[in-house]
Amino acid sequence: MPPEHQQVFTLDIAERPAFAFEAENFDVAHRLVRSEWLLKALDRFCRTRSPALDCRGRLRLRDATRDETTLYRARAEEFSGATPHFLVAHLVS
Repeated sequence: MPPEHQQVFTLDIAERPAFAFEAENFDVAHRLVRSEWLLKALDRFCRTRSPALDCRGRLRLRDATRDETTLYRARAEEFSGATPHFLVAHLVS
């Protein structure tokens, strides 16, 4: 689905915005967040790139705010030529 028809979602960890990604709708986003491959990737990211972020905290999926959507879209644009794959942006606070 073209990006302009995708919705941006935020994954909060321990009540803090941590990651943003695009999905067709909330149901698809929810399935992605529950997928083993994504959970493993987030855990590996936290252990190696952001040890201060506790990825074992409670996960909560929600619609991204306007600012989070803007940040995600900027990162997606930055990496658009680098990979045709699924992009999860770390929301640096």
